[in-house]
Amino acid sequence: MRAHTNLVVVVGIALLGGLKQSMIGVVWQPFVLSLGASMSVLGLLASIGGANGIVTTLVSPFAGWFADRRGRKAPLIAGSLLTAAAFLLYTLAGLTMFSWLLLPGIMLLGLAAVDRPANSALIGESVSAAR
Repeated sequence: MRAHTNLVVVVGIALLGGLKQSMIGVVWQPFVLSLGASMSVLGLLASIGGANGIVTTLVSPFAGWFADRRGRKAPLIAGSLLTAAAFLLYTLAGLTMFSWLLLPGIMLLGLAAVDRPANSALIGESVSAAR
């Protein structure tokens, strides 16, 4: 039963993660540029907290350590909450045209990678040793 429950969680995470990446991939660059940011600022934001930015790179080892000691649930929930907070800041940036809100938003999105090690471990735990 636990493996089935884990499978539902893993599929849900993959679905939401794919939707997030698809939306970001299509609208991120035009959105940032529409707020008056330059291509250099766009590159800086991507390198700070994008999918493989510096914040993401720095948080991953600590997130793995935390997930191994405290369980998978807390990092998975934290990643979802951080992603939602980042999107909220992006929404506020779009509504107010304050491009400076993109910086804390992209940093939160980088911190949302706290769920990656827990998600990978959850997948591994959901498969029997024979498979």
